Amino acid sequence: MRFVLLAIPAALGLSACGACACLPCPPPITIDVHLDETHDASSVSVAGFACIAADAPSTVTCTSPQLGGGTHGLVVHVGERTIPMRVHLPGDGGSCCGCGYQPVREQVFVLEGDPLMSGV
Repeated sequence: MRFVLLAIPAALGLSACGACACLPCPPPITIDVHLDETHDASSVSVAGFACIAADAPSTVTCTSPQLGGGTHGLVVHVGERTIPMRVHLPGDGGSCCGCGYQPVREQVFVLEGDPLMSGV
């Protein structure tokens, strides 16, 4: 009977630290790729990320799977162009409903005729 009582909080989405209801964790890394008129959303990819056209015109949003804290090397592909990136994902200090990281959002701008530019 004790096993059943311990399984109920997990089934309800409650944490092991009490009665707090934890929300789902946001994606650890989100990359917004802003495209010029010579590229379309189908030309954007990041290995292991889900990329979808965003609500903003000419923007593709790529989100990562669950990653741990630390520094991650990524490559954004826009057509035949590549943009290498290093993204640091800070830990969150282990709070009751913590995800193990603080989410990071990066911006990448693709401009016709200019070298690729990225920034935060």
